[in-house]
Amino acid sequence: MARGRETSHGLRHGQALALQYAAQVLINLDRDPRLVPRVLSTGQLNAENAAETALLGCDYAARIILPFTVEVALKALVAKHNDGRVEPTHHLCQLHDALPRDLRDALSDDFEKIKFSEMPEETRFLERDLCLQLGCIVKNVEQDQYLVVLSTCLVGLRRSLARSLRQVLIDHDNDFPDWRYLDDAERLVAAPILTLQYVASSVLNVYNST
Repeated sequence: MARGRETSHGLRHGQALALQYAAQVLINLDRDPRLVPRVLSTGQLNAENAAETALLGCDYAARIILPFTVEVALKALVAKHNDGRVEPTHHLCQLHDALPRDLRDALSDDFEKIKFSEMPEETRFLERDLCLQLGCIVKNVEQDQYLVVLSTCLVGLRRSLARSLRQVLIDHDNDFPDWRYLDDAERLVAAPILTLQYVASSVLNVYNST
C-alpha cells in the first residue's frame, strides 16, 4: 500500500516536470521566432500569418500550462508528506498552505535563491516584452510622457519580481481555471506569468530534497 502511494506522488512529480519542460519549449519559441519553421510543416508555414499565429498560440499555451504545472508539483509535494492525500483543488494557495511549516520555509528559501541566481536574466526578457506591449498601450500618450509611463511600468515590473513565493501564488491562485477557456485572452496575454516557472522549479527542488 505504501508503495502505491509513493508511486502516486512520484507520478505527479514526473508529470509536473514534463509540463515544466513543455512550458519552457513554448517560452523559448516565443523568445526566438526563428525556431518556428523547425516545428511547423511546409503546408502550415504557407498559411497566412502562420508564424505570428503559432507564436500567439505558444504564448496562450505557456500561460495556461505554467499555473497547472505549479498545481501538479504542489500536489506531488503535499501528497509525499501527507500519506498520499491531497485536496482536489486548483487553488495554489490552498495547496501551499496545506504543507507543514518547515516545507513552506524550504520553498521560500529555495525561491529566494533562484531569484538572485536566475531572475536577472528573466528580467531582461520581461522588460523587452513589456516594452513591446507599451508600444500598443501608449499610442495616444504625448511623446514627452512616454518615458514617464515606461519608467513607471518598469518599476512595477521590478517590484513584481521582488515578490515572495507566497505572493506569487496569491497573484496566480486561480489562473488555471480562470484562463484555460481563453474567455479574456487580452488580459491573459498582458499579465506577467513567467515567474511561475521559477516557482515550479522551487517546488520540484524541495520535493527532491525532502
